[in-house]
Amino acid sequence: MRVIRQPSQALKFWRHAPRSLTHLCEQVDARWGIPRPATAPHLPPLQAMSALLNLGGEGLLLLACGLFSALIWWQCTRWLIINIEVEIVCHGCAFLSLLLALLEVAQLPLPFYPLQQRSTYGSSRWADPLWLGDLHLARRKGASLQPGELPLGGLGRKYDVILNRAQTMCHLALFGPPGAGKSATFFMTWLRAWAGCGSTIVLDPKGELYEQTAYCFQRVYRVDLQHPERSDRWNFLPACKHNAELAHEAAAIILHVDQNKNSSADPFWKEAETAALTAIILHLAQWHERPTPAMIQEMVSKYSLAELNDLMMSSADPKVPLYWGMFTKVEPKLQGGVLIGLGVRCAAFNIPNAKAISSPITTRMAARGIRLIDFAELRQPRTAIYVVVPEGDAARYKVVLATLFGLAASHLRKGELNDTSAPVLFNFDEAGNIFIHGLTELLGVGRGRLMSIALGFQNIGQVYHHYGADGGDAVLGSIGTMIFLPGLDQRTSEYASKRIGQATVWQASSVDVKEGTKFDSERTTEVGRSLLDAAEVRRMVKHQQAIAIIGNAPPVRFSYPPQARLVNAPLSAREKAWLTQPPTTRKTETKVETKAPTAPAPAIVITDTRPPLSFSHLTFPPEYDPAQLTPALDPSVNDAPEPNVIPQEEA
Repeated sequence: MRVIRQPSQALKFWRHAPRSLTHLCEQVDARWGIPRPATAPHLPPLQAMSALLNLGGEGLLLLACGLFSALIWWQCTRWLIINIEVEIVCHGCAFLSLLLALLEVAQLPLPFYPLQQRSTYGSSRWADPLWLGDLHLARRKGASLQPGELPLGGLGRKYDVILNRAQTMCHLALFGPPGAGKSATFFMTWLRAWAGCGSTIVLDPKGELYEQTAYCFQRVYRVDLQHPERSDRWNFLPACKHNAELAHEAAAIILHVDQNKNSSADPFWKEAETAALTAIILHLAQWHERPTPAMIQEMVSKYSLAELNDLMMSSADPKVPLYWGMFTKVEPKLQGGVLIGLGVRCAAFNIPNAKAISSPITTRMAARGIRLIDFAELRQPRTAIYVVVPEGDAARYKVVLATLFGLAASHLRKGELNDTSAPVLFNFDEAGNIFIHGLTELLGVGRGRLMSIALGFQNIGQVYHHYGADGGDAVLGSIGTMIFLPGLDQRTSEYASKRIGQATVWQASSVDVKEGTKFDSERTTEVGRSLLDAAEVRRMVKHQQAIAIIGNAPPVRFSYPPQARLVNAPLSAREKAWLTQPPTTRKTETKVETKAPTAPAPAIVITDTRPPLSFSHLTFPPEYDPAQLTPALDPSVNDAPEPNVIPQEEA
């Protein structure tokens, strides 16, 4: 029988070690950092290692020569036995030889210090740990994080790069191609660090951030557009009842998702759509017992223009005729075109999964722990709202996502702050797939409202695609920390190279004339070049090296944080409650019937302003019975995201 032995650790290391000397130097530089001369900070890792080895070899040679000279002088006292004076002189020469060798060795590292840096064409250089320590952006490895701080990665063997609380509130942007490790390293690490003191709302395209980090938070909500049967409920329409400000803001968010794209349409159309949608939202909020966003398109589709005019102008809300009246001042043909555009924009709320997350909470849902999302709870520490989107479907749900995040930011921006209010982190993984309404304003006022935004983009083109040329510059200019990962495209790499800055280096040139040496010459001149050009930014070591631009600090080249993905991540309290339910209470309830019955409704005489066919027969199945729940759990009592008030018992 043949016994197969396991390979030793040394053999495993040899098998996986880089075979290329260039790649080996790049990995050493990414993990520990190779020092470079101050006059040549642009050197690639191989050349930097060569210069460092030359320096070390020269130092060893000088030290060996000094020791040899000292030994010769020391032996001279035995070879030349003359008198005591000669012996003292020989001993002094031996000591002086060793001292001179040490002085020569001590002078060799001087070119690596900033005193030797040239600054004619630029003075950009990489940050060192002491400099970042003075700015409170570096800390020794193993030191605990303070509340509000976020770790970035390693800086050499002894230090880590961190973002202090003040710099974290100046927002972050992470640029990296697919597979660069944005989620598995940075976002997961940040969410776990943030869970100790603050709250967060997360755009999670894959659902892995929820699986890996939800257990760190105390109160967890999940808006799941992939598996809506497991999703908590979010519905903004009940809160718009007699609230024209919120209704107009919701209408503006829904209709201005693509406002920065080039369009030749008359601006009147967008303003008319906003006025009409505001009126519809206000009317639905007070007209129906439990309105949902899906009713907006149903209302536009099922009623004629004349019926809508009669319905809106006779609404019980006095502000509805004001908004609808502006809309009716144009010709009926234009009104029809505006309503078509409005209905098409609101069709996203009628996607089955989007419709399901805004449906009322039934008895079975309440038993599973499904709750109504309240954005006010984000001001309580350790609260998290995860928005899970099917991978690749973010563009299809962009209207729903933009409305959700826009209203959440508006609620937090306008709410009152006190000493116990928790800071909120908006974590947008793959932020380039959706339009974030009011992002420029949010970046401007977020610091004062204890809101930090972390954006993940694949390239800088995604920023300009959603926010336009001026809007993209405004977004990028309001971000305090930018992190660039390996493998970026040309445009993003060039932008990173410009942000890193330009350095002054020596350029050597030589002239060798064919005949004779009379006209031969060699000279060294100062030239300016990028500290790291676009190609070098792209060729950084994958999953090991990154660059950060932090405020007014010098550029930081640091190593990746440790892999944050756990093989068996602990379950959150919400998932534990879901798993403890019997299988009969975990049946899927994703489909909510909203179609009108096929049989025509009998003619009846009405005395109010409602149409003959009520929406209550169109939207909700008869399985829900309000008598089955207590008033505190009945969503028909108050579906709006307002603080819960416990009524006092009567004596």
